Amino acid sequence: MIDITFDFRSDSKGRDPDPYSLTLNDYLKALWSKALPNGEVMNLQSGKAPFVLSWKDFYFTSDTIIIELTYFKNKKVIDQVRERFSDL
Repeated sequence: MIDITFDFRSDSKGRDPDPYSLTLNDYLKALWSKALPNGEVMNLQSGKAPFVLSWKDFYFTSDTIIIELTYFKNKKVIDQVRERFSDL
C-alpha cells in the first residue's frame, strides 16, 4: 500500500528525495514494474543509494522523463522509443 501522506524528504537525509529516498524508490518500483504489450515483464531493479531503477540498459528516476522532455527538446524521444521497441 502506498502512503500518499509520506514525506519523502524524511528518509533522504536532507538530500534530493528522487535519488535518495528508499521509500520513493520502492513506490516507483511497484508502480512502474509491469507487463509490456509483448508479454515481457519490465521488472525494475534497484541498488544502493543513489537509487536508480533499472531494466535492461534503461535507467529511471521519478523525474527522468521530465528531464528528457525539458532539456532535450531537440530529441524525438517518442521516435527513439518506437525505434528501440519496434518489435513490440
